[in-house]
Amino acid sequence: METNNSEERLLLLLRQQQSKYAVPVENVEEILTIPDITAMPQQPGFLRGVFSYKGRIVPVLSLQAISGYKVGADEAVCVVLKMGEILLALTADSAESLISDDGQRMGADRSMMNGELIKFDCVLPGTPAILVLDLKETYEAAKGHMNPGMAVAI
Repeated sequence: METNNSEERLLLLLRQQQSKYAVPVENVEEILTIPDITAMPQQPGFLRGVFSYKGRIVPVLSLQAISGYKVGADEAVCVVLKMGEILLALTADSAESLISDDGQRMGADRSMMNGELIKFDCVLPGTPAILVLDLKETYEAAKGHMNPGMAVAI
């Protein structure tokens, strides 16, 4: 295990089935129950659709789908995330708590941490380990799989 002595930050802990994921609190705009989502035709299954958030159209990605779980049970929460000017929503089973990122890291091969769509900043030790999402990289990977018209729109 290694320690990253960078400034301590807070993370929002999300649960998706048996896995734990986290996103930096500074990127969280709001946590909602699942809003009315408009499905988009001819888009991949991980894109649940879009919804209107404070006058902006926001794409909604399913954490269940992008993390490789069989899509089935409905996710209960929608976390609106902001990365610069980009707004993105991520659905999950639950938003559980805030945790402190104290810099502890599990050693992991970067290729094992990064799937086709989901990208990780780091892995925090625990049972189960907490996978900290790299939001920008995940967004870019997902955008690359969307219908070109939709990718431009977001």
